[in-house]
Amino acid sequence: MGKRKVDTLVEFEINARGLLDAFRVVNEFTEEAMFTFDSDGLWLQMLDPSHVAMIEWMLPRDCMEVYGFAGRNGKPFEVGVNVATVLRRFPKIRSVDDTVKVTITEWRERDDEKKLIRRGEWHYLYRNRRFTVSSLYLETDKLPRLRVSWRDYVSLTCRGFKSALEDFKKFGTDVVEMVLNDDEFIMKADSYVEPYTGELVNLTIRWDRTNNELLEIDCSKTRTGKYHLGWLISISKIDKLANTIRLSLAGTVNNPKPLKVTADTWVMGVFNFYIAPYVD
Repeated sequence: MGKRKVDTLVEFEINARGLLDAFRVVNEFTEEAMFTFDSDGLWLQMLDPSHVAMIEWMLPRDCMEVYGFAGRNGKPFEVGVNVATVLRRFPKIRSVDDTVKVTITEWRERDDEKKLIRRGEWHYLYRNRRFTVSSLYLETDKLPRLRVSWRDYVSLTCRGFKSALEDFKKFGTDVVEMVLNDDEFIMKADSYVEPYTGELVNLTIRWDRTNNELLEIDCSKTRTGKYHLGWLISISKIDKLANTIRLSLAGTVNNPKPLKVTADTWVMGVFNFYIAPYVD
């Protein structure tokens, strides 16, 4: 048997805290994720197991301190990563400026020339801590890369959006209705009769153009849709990386459509989230 040949597919250095915060957001949707690496950076698009929500993450090489891509003969490649395992094994971050170096290698088993083994080595440079995570062979839904753009949107601060969701959680609802027009953005929960007092209880939160938490609004016609609160809360955890989010709606009362939420984090690329509408 000859010596095993190990090929380095990609090696990059990036801010450790930012990467872990990004992985925590991904982990809200899936514990196991398929990453695609190419000469421009990495890309991820994954459905949650229930196929209600989807996350898309585009991390360009410009966001990394070092990015060396070889691929397989220079071509893009995919690698499955157990995101939850990386989060468990990674040591505590000591400084916002700490860096992690990630090296993904590939080799063939000596007794099976057709079997490829991939492994990622994570090196926390500040404390010289290393650990490895073997890649996963994931059977994921092969979805085309989305190019979805809806005209009507509202931009909010992450702080304002997250605060509203916390109020809806306290209210005890599972579904939130959104209404967008050219003057305001409204989030509300279905009314219910309070069993002890018999009173009709509801919760409505409004943002208009005078509200400091509403940054921009552009709407050609009234848009509306109902969405699961749990997924909205998962999306709101992007506040560790972004200050603002954009919510794009395309549905109407008789034609519900998915909600698209975009967060441009600057330091960790762009996240797009999609949530299927809730139908009564």
